[in-house]
Amino acid sequence: MSPRHDSGSESVSDLLISKFDGLRALELHDLAIQSLPNYIDRLKHLRYLDVSRNPDIKLLPDSITKLWHLQTLKLSSCFGLQELPKDVKNLIHLRHLKIEGCFNLRYMPPHLSQLTNLQTLSQFVLNGDIRSAHDRKYCSQLKELGRLNSLKGELKIKNLSSIIAQDGACKDAALGEKQHLQSLTLDWGVDKGTSDQYQSQLDDLKPQQNLEGLSLIGYGGVNLSSWLLCGNHAQLVKFTLRRCHKCKVLPNVHLPTLKSLVLDDMATLEFIEELFPSLQELWLTELPELKGWPKVEVHEKLSFHCLSELIIQDCPKLVSMPLFPTLEEELMLDTTSLKPFQETLALKNLASPPLSKLKNLSFVGIEELDDNKDHVIPWEALTSLRSLKLDHLPNLARLPKGIQHLTSLQELSIWRCKMKVLPKWIDNLKSLEKLAIWVCPKFKTLPQGISGLTSLKTLDIEDCPILLQRCQKATGTDWDKIAHIPNKPSGVKIQPDDSEDEFASSGRIFKYIVMNTNTEKLFSQFKCNISLEF
Repeated sequence: MSPRHDSGSESVSDLLISKFDGLRALELHDLAIQSLPNYIDRLKHLRYLDVSRNPDIKLLPDSITKLWHLQTLKLSSCFGLQELPKDVKNLIHLRHLKIEGCFNLRYMPPHLSQLTNLQTLSQFVLNGDIRSAHDRKYCSQLKELGRLNSLKGELKIKNLSSIIAQDGACKDAALGEKQHLQSLTLDWGVDKGTSDQYQSQLDDLKPQQNLEGLSLIGYGGVNLSSWLLCGNHAQLVKFTLRRCHKCKVLPNVHLPTLKSLVLDDMATLEFIEELFPSLQELWLTELPELKGWPKVEVHEKLSFHCLSELIIQDCPKLVSMPLFPTLEEELMLDTTSLKPFQETLALKNLASPPLSKLKNLSFVGIEELDDNKDHVIPWEALTSLRSLKLDHLPNLARLPKGIQHLTSLQELSIWRCKMKVLPKWIDNLKSLEKLAIWVCPKFKTLPQGISGLTSLKTLDIEDCPILLQRCQKATGTDWDKIAHIPNKPSGVKIQPDDSEDEFASSGRIFKYIVMNTNTEKLFSQFKCNISLEF
């Protein structure tokens, strides 16, 4: 149990700071505190401070900048944090400033370039909308990154479009000189400029060549930068393009070692030219105009040879792509064509049958799956399948007969479907451990065969009123069929009304305990959640 109540948690932090001024390390993460006390500078020996995952913190006390020996300050996932103290530059020994997940951070404090020992800076937030000289002096401009060449790990630069009109401003970041940087995210935010302005910015933001991860978010250029196209960043293993709405073609970017590619929310993307021979993970989501890979139209049997995970979502026009016989981890097809999937299953003369190692399969919004086309999928070929999800399939009113051959299946999920019953052969799925039926209002009953599923440990039923009534404990018609299942619905779930007693829920009971317990005693009970080091 963690001390979640604000006043109790703040009392704990006050106690620690007032009583243990010799601390070297202090962890106050995930304690629901709203602020740090102004006298935190009493911890003059502090080297490490973790206040992460406290979403109600909006500001830090200025006195925190008097912790001269502080080396690590963790503020990750402090969602409400709006700004950092203006004198952060005084923390000259600071090596790690972790602020990822601080979504409301509006700008960076001034003179960050003075933190020359800084090795971790999760994100750099620009605010080019600040026009007055008085306000600007409290913000760092992108040039402050120029001297921070010891940065390692990941760096995200946000709101680049706010300086879209400042020609050449991005050169000052000197990203090419940060040789230890492993991952870079460039986020433009709101679209404000012309395609040429975006491309000019991207040209100026050329990173060092050994970068392993690159994400472009909200990029408004038609074309990618030349430094991406010439093959100088061949070490990239992860590449993400998101909300790049003017990009119609992803050209050959010469990334022979790329293992992960994410293309998301790109309204005009039509074609992908590169085959990515080392790709292991591919996400294609919200690409309404994507038609596929032009090379596949010429060479029909082109395949991904290393691909293990494929997610395709909201790509209704995608019919031509390299095939994916080696998938092992996951395949999700959501509002897209079944054609590439069927062509993959039809491949011959392979070392092992196509998709024979696939473990997890999801179909969502696929109209081609209907009751009259059981032959559309040769289910018996999916010999390693462990999990199958059927979601929002408007033309499917019964389980396809071929599913009964999935003898290794451990989890079956049926969501938002028109089904009324499960087939009698359901007891053929001897390995089934979990069965979920969600939002199927026409579902009437469970077959007798479900009582023969001796491996079934969980039956999860939600928003199926008829079926839940029949599963009512002791009185429901189907209760005897499911009585052997350890985790099952006990009947229709009743939502509590407003007249519920104040202490009826465990959360409210704990709130009462926190408010009425001596703080020092409370600290002793929860010492496992607060780490100290002297």
